[in-house]
Amino acid sequence: MGDCERNKKRLLELLQRAGTGNAHCADCGEPDPDWASYKLGIFICLNCSGVHRNFPAISKVKSVRLDFWEDSIVEFMTHNGNLRVKAKYEARVPAFYYVPQANDCLVLKEQWIRAKYERQEFMADGKTISPPGNREGFLWKRGRDNAQFLKRRFVLLAREGLLKYYTKEEGKGPKAVISIKDLNATFQTEKIGNPHGLQITYRREGHVRNLFVYHESGKEIVDWFNALRAARLQYLKMAFPELPESELVPLITRNYVKQGFMEKTGPKTEPFKKRWFALDSQERRLLYYKNPLDAFEQGQVFIGSNEQGYDIYEDLPKGIRGNHWKAGLTIVTPQRKFVFTCPTEKEQREWLRSLRDVLYRPLTPLNHLSKTQGLGYIKREWPQPQVTHGLKSWLATGHSALLVGRRSSLLSSLAQQECPAVGNHPWSEFFKTETVAFTRRLPGPALGTLWFWYIGRHMCTPPSHLGLKYSPGLGPGLPHIQNGGMAMKTHPLYHPSSTLAKMCLF
Repeated sequence: MGDCERNKKRLLELLQRAGTGNAHCADCGEPDPDWASYKLGIFICLNCSGVHRNFPAISKVKSVRLDFWEDSIVEFMTHNGNLRVKAKYEARVPAFYYVPQANDCLVLKEQWIRAKYERQEFMADGKTISPPGNREGFLWKRGRDNAQFLKRRFVLLAREGLLKYYTKEEGKGPKAVISIKDLNATFQTEKIGNPHGLQITYRREGHVRNLFVYHESGKEIVDWFNALRAARLQYLKMAFPELPESELVPLITRNYVKQGFMEKTGPKTEPFKKRWFALDSQERRLLYYKNPLDAFEQGQVFIGSNEQGYDIYEDLPKGIRGNHWKAGLTIVTPQRKFVFTCPTEKEQREWLRSLRDVLYRPLTPLNHLSKTQGLGYIKREWPQPQVTHGLKSWLATGHSALLVGRRSSLLSSLAQQECPAVGNHPWSEFFKTETVAFTRRLPGPALGTLWFWYIGRHMCTPPSHLGLKYSPGLGPGLPHIQNGGMAMKTHPLYHPSSTLAKMCLF
């Protein structure tokens, strides 16, 4: 038997000891854990201790402050600790695998803990881990027009970058075919009303489409979630080959930074109406719905930067009053003001903090693309032509490229920083002349589509060594490029001085 107070003091010192990782929960990262698994030798938070308690064969827990600790157990904790144990059980966690954080739902934490300690999936001497690849199975899906959940067959084709789901009727085609490039998945257990509830979101005809699904098995729904993440990472690696994996992982899936009810009014001081709002910080969009489980959003507000004329104000514009809720906020965009009221001042502060975090975050090239796509300016079809001329060596890689050019010598160095590959592909001299603001590759089918977006009107001649001919037949600043089966088509954007040119291979 050891001295109770002395051992408690040793444990509290061990929690704060540098280089041990003990100051945060070994499973979810919650700071200041008060519990420990004395069978594994790790310090964990209260929530994760509840999961460990359900699996006594692999873990046994004690409170650091309330339970009695024997000398031998304290010695065991001293010789182990969070970082040492994590190095053993998390030696080979795949990049696509979602590691839960402190505010994540219980099913994610439970399956992460079981995968680590019970199934030992990530140990260095374990079997080789390969991406999930294709997956097929049944999930319970909420009906679009009613609240009934029905069993639907889902098929994930990772290589093709597609997710399909089917109704129960045999012999029919898929009800929906979803591109992985437009897909997001996030657990929304409280909103769906199921501890295994998953929300799958994708773009459909310029709108955001929501699917709400669940499975009775926690392992099955988390395996589906990670399979979707694996397919998304595969897409991102093809789309952005110049970026390291560490920068792609945060883009795989995302949670909404803030959700909840607010009241909003229209542009002509219409009566305030209660709506459900969801803030997507990655795409800088505030989506609003009539009800939390609606299949489609009623509208969305793009939140740009201060420099572009966007702002967030506390309170309501002069002369405007809410119906039932008085704590207001206003989003200012170059086009109009969006006015909202929140149910409490606490909710108002949380919304202001979340919205301003997005406002003050620098826009990325993806945000510029997302804004344009959300307004329906860019079509999403991916043609499958036969390449026999010109850019075969580049486009036949299975990717297309998004190229944004701006007539400004100041952007030349930015182009090289954004994508060093600019200097390597066949049009490098042309790109250096026209100055590419950023480049991105978007996976399509076997072949792809090349997009140009010229800000301002400018006559351009393609590199002569590609054998492409310039023809001024499309009007001022609109080049026509021909080479056998290649042609450049143009389509005006909203701004009259801008041109969106789509070059396809026929």
